[in-house]
Amino acid sequence: ILGGMEEIQSFIKSGRGIIVKPRFGNGSKGIKIWDNRNLKSLRYDPDKYIYQKFEKFHKEFTSVVMKDDQRIVSFGVLERKLSEGRTIWCKRVCAKPYEKILKSIARELNTPYVNIQFGIGKNGIFVFDLHSRFSGSTSIFSRIFNGPDLLVQKALTASMPKFITSRKYFEST
Repeated sequence: ILGGMEEIQSFIKSGRGIIVKPRFGNGSKGIKIWDNRNLKSLRYDPDKYIYQKFEKFHKEFTSVVMKDDQRIVSFGVLERKLSEGRTIWCKRVCAKPYEKILKSIARELNTPYVNIQFGIGKNGIFVFDLHSRFSGSTSIFSRIFNGPDLLVQKALTASMPKFITSRKYFEST
């Protein structure tokens, strides 16, 4: 949300919620949802927080795309369920339906590893978070390909090592 407190209040008054996420910190820790119940006590601080429109999704996903310079070498998608901003359950799903959008986003970013979080709602796919850090889901994605290890090997040898992207499907809690 770029329109400041006025846009936030207007959105909340329309009956929708706002996600308030600390700009710096530990991933999803500290996430709050603002709605009509706390409209009068809201404090807007764009230097400390990111403000997003809260969307209800039929399904929510997190994905990772790994690049070797501009060449995409692997990607994986997990359907997930959240509690207080953290993944509490996930399962690997077929990435093919999301391949075009994930690759398109990753190609535009100058980072070898990107986590793309998205949901499917009534209006289609909605990307709501992008980051290039290793997150809490990194260990789960290592069952598909081990991004941190591959990037260290590339840094040490100046070339992407050969690796195999797992084809196994799994669930994790």
